[in-house]
Amino acid sequence: MKRSQIILLIGMFAVLGVGRVYAMESEGSGGKGVNIRVNPLGLVLGSLSGDVDFRVSDKVTVGPSIGYLSANFLFAELSGLGIGVRANYYLSGDAMNTGWYVGPSAGLSVVSVRALGSQGSQAGMYIGTVVGRQWVWENGLNVNLAFGASWYSNGDTIQADNGGTISVPFYHGFQPSGEISLGYAF
Repeated sequence: MKRSQIILLIGMFAVLGVGRVYAMESEGSGGKGVNIRVNPLGLVLGSLSGDVDFRVSDKVTVGPSIGYLSANFLFAELSGLGIGVRANYYLSGDAMNTGWYVGPSAGLSVVSVRALGSQGSQAGMYIGTVVGRQWVWENGLNVNLAFGASWYSNGDTIQADNGGTISVPFYHGFQPSGEISLGYAF
């Protein structure tokens, strides 16, 4: 593992620890302090992703993100895993209510490809951001809709186990990103 990846992991765990402490303080004051979100629309494309948001202030949440992709594209089977951290800044002033937000994220990604009898995998880092709208009901149920972009450090080809190379259809360079997620805040 590269030094930068180790530093990123340590930073993610530190942010999660601090985020949980602030979330517990928010819960004690009667406000919602945690929001768990999943992206059900991704299941259509063979992916599953989710986030947990811990309120760290009135306008900011921080928490872990995880995403998994398993799909077939023409003659290739692609699988990927992303684990990272995301912070949301709520422009409306209240992190657990209806409003607009900006959500930067960073993390690690691993992608594996199997195509025409060859297979290979690689790991890298990603950074990205989304701009979105969150709708929250009194019972804590919420819907998020956001669009943005991500950048993956992974290359567009992977060294295959047989010495050749395999093209990677996603998980490299700039990619559009978005979310339609369902959540529950408590």
